[in-house]
Amino acid sequence: MGLVAATLGAHAVLTDRDPDCLALVEASVVANADAVRAAGGSVRAAALDWAWPRGMPGIPYGSADLVIGSELIYDSDCAQQLPRVIAAVLSPTGRFLALMGVHDGRVDTLDAFFVSACAAGLELVDEPRALRPSAAALDRAAGCAHDAEISASKGRWSGYIRVEMRLAAQA
Repeated sequence: MGLVAATLGAHAVLTDRDPDCLALVEASVVANADAVRAAGGSVRAAALDWAWPRGMPGIPYGSADLVIGSELIYDSDCAQQLPRVIAAVLSPTGRFLALMGVHDGRVDTLDAFFVSACAAGLELVDEPRALRPSAAALDRAAGCAHDAEISASKGRWSGYIRVEMRLAAQA
């Protein structure tokens, strides 16, 4: 993400809830700070707990032009909480882009995400686009110690979908 911010000269906030993951994000911010500044941008890390979508300091509520995510939904709690966070952070003209893994065991969770997104005031910009995982992605997933469910279900992957959403008031 630091390189994207450097290329675009953007002002980015990288978030995570997990303290260990946030420490890695902070290390990346430090490692890329000079390149980002040289491009006219800024990048910082901040804790973000989806259970408190408007209660976290350092989060640019209502002002994000672009929210990017990948592999965000792990269970029904995530599916219900994430759309509220997206809606709270997006600017009135902002966009949410995500790449979400889909496999047989999580189709209902993805459905719950779209229902929750509608309730949070989000709408699809385009129909979600299916992308099949590459063999390399499946091999990497097989070695993920942090996500045993995905590793164990290697043969059950359906693929990925690309999702783009905005606040419904933009229509």
